[in-house]
Amino acid sequence: MDKRKRERLAERAEVLKAIANPVRLLMLEELGDRKRCVGELAASAGVSVSAASRHLTRMRNAGILESARKDREVYYRLRIQKILAAREAVEAVLVRKTIMYRALCRTEDKKTKMERRVRWGRNILKGRVF
Repeated sequence: MDKRKRERLAERAEVLKAIANPVRLLMLEELGDRKRCVGELAASAGVSVSAASRHLTRMRNAGILESARKDREVYYRLRIQKILAAREAVEAVLVRKTIMYRALCRTEDKKTKMERRVRWGRNILKGRVF
């Protein structure tokens, strides 16, 4: 792999790291429809204003958000709306994972029932069941 490709992959990883936090994901959802001030985002996320500011700064440095100061408040908005598509992609993965897990559980249930039947049949043959 060439140097340019490695650098590009590292940049992508940094963007993904910047949103890889439940508080930041909540903030992204809140910012999906309009700009909001730090205090609003802190209240909706249930964190202090200081913690919210750190999370927002991390996302701004990654190029996900833009900020603007109005009077004493700092307002944030999404720089690119397509970042919300990443959330949809993650949801699709989770849905698929849930479907596969449920299918596995059904398979395990069938396997367990079959094992019980086999044990019961063996017990009958050995005269242990009346």
